[in-house]
Amino acid sequence: MTERKSSRKYYFSVEGDTEKWYLDWLQKTINDSKNATAHVKFTVKVEKNPCAFVKSLPSLQESTEIVHVIDIEGNDSSNRKTLFKVLENLAKAKTVKSGIKYQLGYCNLSFDLWIILHKNDCFGAYSFNHNYLLLINKAYNTNFENMADYKKKASFANVLDKLVLEDIFSAIKRARFIQSKKRK
Repeated sequence: MTERKSSRKYYFSVEGDTEKWYLDWLQKTINDSKNATAHVKFTVKVEKNPCAFVKSLPSLQESTEIVHVIDIEGNDSSNRKTLFKVLENLAKAKTVKSGIKYQLGYCNLSFDLWIILHKNDCFGAYSFNHNYLLLINKAYNTNFENMADYKKKASFANVLDKLVLEDIFSAIKRARFIQSKKRK
């Protein structure tokens, strides 16, 4: 008889579809793994405003942790203004329902760096998210002509189909290495 796994619930508000599709894939991948020590349930919603996300959740316990996943998209004044508005709403969201912990899940200029790190190192500095396309094509043996093609649901699903759970551990290791280099 198989032992019943414990259950863990996680909440995410995300900026865009690719982040949602990734987290949906991650939930399924973890739950399908025979090595997983728990069954996970992700509540993921594309919602740029953390306050709106918290208000949409009817029953949150006091110690609930939520992660808001965003990227920057660029360093111009419009993108900086958007980031500061998100940070302001993130602070407000913590007061909408007492006791919740709303954390920022920042992923660099572009979520696409995270996808690349599953398969390859990436040490270059890029000013625009479309600069990652060549690295995505190399990492996943694809031929996307532009970011819009890559971010189509079927195309992104094709990329996710090439990942396994061990790739996540590789991405974490690579991301930590980049962080350690940036801190020096």
